[in-house]
Amino acid sequence: MNPPRNPSPSTQSSLKPSKVKLRLKKADIRQCRLCMRVLPKAETIDMAFDSRSDQRHKILDAVGVRITVNCKLKSVCVNCWVIVDIVYNFRVTCQQADTLHGTRLLMMHPGLWLSKENKQMLINCHKLVEKNRAEMAGLFKCSTLDKGEEVKLIVEQEPLPIETVILGEIKKEEPPEEQPPPTEPAAAAATTDQSSSDSDPEQTE
Repeated sequence: MNPPRNPSPSTQSSLKPSKVKLRLKKADIRQCRLCMRVLPKAETIDMAFDSRSDQRHKILDAVGVRITVNCKLKSVCVNCWVIVDIVYNFRVTCQQADTLHGTRLLMMHPGLWLSKENKQMLINCHKLVEKNRAEMAGLFKCSTLDKGEEVKLIVEQEPLPIETVILGEIKKEEPPEEQPPPTEPAAAAATTDQSSSDSDPEQTE
């Protein structure tokens, strides 16, 4: 019996389309507009109703996706909705902080904002979003829309890993120490040496 062969690294890193038959009833499933996953209806939110207008505006402000009653996909899964709510709320707080910055000097109590639990929570959330981005990139490459050209952002330097940023493992470069001004005796001695060298006839031509 031949041992199983290990897949090559290129096979592991790339996603390939596969034909899979899903035996699901159309009335019991919905496809998320934001992540394109087919999920149970109970795990999605229908944005077509008039009562969801505020949520549709929140999605547009947070991620730039406009959902209307004429769209083919009008549902959003609960996970995508939580991420949208996080992005929207953080954007609002940043705008409020910017307004305060321009008017009055106020400070927020740190509380438990930088606790280990909160840092780990943000790291896990970031990993989940990064995984979703990689899976969406693979799905996009499988479509006919991808022309093999990857859009690259122009940045001055490579971004640091999120664990390094959040856990504070960055080694900051210390500014050079300023040399203290010379004391009065030392300054006087330097002046005397300079004047004596200028008056020495052997050092002049």
